[in-house]
Amino acid sequence: MPFALGSLSIVFACFCFGSNSLVVKTVSSRASPWAISFVRFAVGLVCSAIGAAVLARRSGGRVRDGFVVHDARDLVLRSIFGCAQMLLFFLGIALTSSGRTTLLGCTHPIFAALFGLMLFGEKLPKAVFLGVVAGFAGAAVVFWDGSSYSLFGNLVSLAGAACNGMAFHFVKRLRRRHSTFLIYLWPCVLGLAITAFAFPELLRLRP
Repeated sequence: MPFALGSLSIVFACFCFGSNSLVVKTVSSRASPWAISFVRFAVGLVCSAIGAAVLARRSGGRVRDGFVVHDARDLVLRSIFGCAQMLLFFLGIALTSSGRTTLLGCTHPIFAALFGLMLFGEKLPKAVFLGVVAGFAGAAVVFWDGSSYSLFGNLVSLAGAACNGMAFHFVKRLRRRHSTFLIYLWPCVLGLAITAFAFPELLRLRP
């Protein structure tokens, strides 16, 4: 039962992720990527803050216990790379398409593996290197598929995947002493600060 529930959760998460990309592309005709990102960060901040508070209370602690930071350096780095990934993802959708950006964004495991090898001292099985080659070959097909999308838009989407791959390593380290909600909260805080300049644009939008 836990396996089945976990599998269904993954499928549902993929459905939500794909739907989110389509909505972002639709809205991008009326709002800038920065305004869309601001809303995304705001919603993420509220949801993760509530989650952290509820989890702390259920664990028998105080609400503020859910926001205690134990590894500030790793949390800051996770926030920087996580925030960059979200911003680049929305910008990539605006510059290309939802499907294209999602495909290129799915190369993040390749970058996670390479960063793990080069920066975190991880040892990779030989089969992983074959996967890396195959993954980059797939990205190359998307890059040069004959479409009219700009190379810059493709590179932005790929850069978002690279940031996501790097963020994964800090998420892994932070999970030892922090809740998932707190780990997700801080990139949203940073993102709100960076995209705050776009808030007036939201006020000018009409239904």
